[in-house]
Amino acid sequence: MRTTTDDWDGGDHQHAYYDFYHTDLGKPGPRMIEISRGAAYRKYEHGIIAYNRTAAEIDAAVPQGKRLRIGALDGVFIKDSC
Repeated sequence: MRTTTDDWDGGDHQHAYYDFYHTDLGKPGPRMIEISRGAAYRKYEHGIIAYNRTAAEIDAAVPQGKRLRIGALDGVFIKDSC
């Protein structure tokens, strides 16, 4: 769901704000984990953020044996799943 608000009290610079900007996953883990060239994830205290910069959908294993499917040129925020 997309929500928009003014950037500051004096107006807006035409930026779009999305609900995921307010997602609190806690502190990041020590490093990014490469899934394959162009795809990686990073574990946080309360979830995972992953991205896939390739032209093909990928299926990857993440902590605790969970599987994650990331679309081509896509990213995902997964809260409280690990």
